[in-house]
Amino acid sequence: MATVPNVVGMTLEQAYKILNQGESFRVTSKGKSFCRVTKQEPAAGQNLARCETVRLCCMVQVPQLVHTDFAQGLDKLKELDLFGKQLATAYQGDVVFSQNPAAGKWVEVESIVSLMPGLAMPDLRGPFTEARRILLQAGMLGYLNNVRSIPTAGGTNGEVTIDWQSIVPQTIVPRSRLVRVSGSWTTGSAPDSRCGCASFRS
Repeated sequence: MATVPNVVGMTLEQAYKILNQGESFRVTSKGKSFCRVTKQEPAAGQNLARCETVRLCCMVQVPQLVHTDFAQGLDKLKELDLFGKQLATAYQGDVVFSQNPAAGKWVEVESIVSLMPGLAMPDLRGPFTEARRILLQAGMLGYLNNVRSIPTAGGTNGEVTIDWQSIVPQTIVPRSRLVRVSGSWTTGSAPDSRCGCASFRS
């Protein structure tokens, strides 16, 4: 018989070394060497026959993933023996908009960390057709909030120019976020507020 030592608070690597000294105990656990031991069975101080099993429960600290590359964030979780759960479709170049649990929290090995993908809000100021193209490419939806008329001498139809958007460019947002825009056009008659674009609604 041998007394089970206290390994709670140690890394898994340290715990294995102590428990395996003199081939005293068998050890079962989940996680990598850097995981932190939070519970052991049997508890420290109990007597156990040599070569009997000590079971260890381990936790890891959730890393900071917000605003980092989304694909790399999933890889990082896998390295820590955590499961990443996508809350929406992610595209190449996306970043992490939000995560749950938050960075710094200790969770059990093989826990789920939910990630919401996002992207840097593009700058939509300029020709409406270009703003439409940008939003279509980004998979986002825009709302044409207001268009001011700037009459021209000839009254010829011109193109709407976007000069304001509700979300500041480069702000990290999820694709589901609706962006409102307004602008002006140089024309003698009012344009279709939808501007023939599925990515905008009015």
